[in-house]
Amino acid sequence: MTNDPSDTQRRILLQLAAGIAAAGQPGIAGAAIPAARPAGTGKAGDFDFLSGNWKIAHRQLKDDKWDSFEGEATVYRALGGIASVEELRIPSRNFSGMGLRLLDVERKLWADYWVNSRSGILNPPSWGSFTDGVGAWDSADGDT
Repeated sequence: MTNDPSDTQRRILLQLAAGIAAAGQPGIAGAAIPAARPAGTGKAGDFDFLSGNWKIAHRQLKDDKWDSFEGEATVYRALGGIASVEELRIPSRNFSGMGLRLLDVERKLWADYWVNSRSGILNPPSWGSFTDGVGAWDSADGDT
């Protein structure tokens, strides 16, 4: 891990995504890459900055009030950097889940999959990549 500002931006983006997923968000409707897909700039190692053990301070806006809760994650690199596996744990909510990020080497896009321990169902991926240190994904936000 480094102190590079782009690593901080990526970490914040992924923490927000994990917080949304931890709140019980459903998967993205449909697994196809959308017509207006993010730029194909992905490369092996893009998620290496996340590798390690993390303590996470989640914040989610609900009914105009911030709900805060603690979590932890373990992330590791696999398959020479074209895969990243994250296990998210939120003990105070008796919640855990797993993120799986896989690089489509041909398209240079990352598929970001999510499964939580409540359903055990692997949700369709959101697709994205990083450009100049900023991640852009085609994910939807919704409340259930």
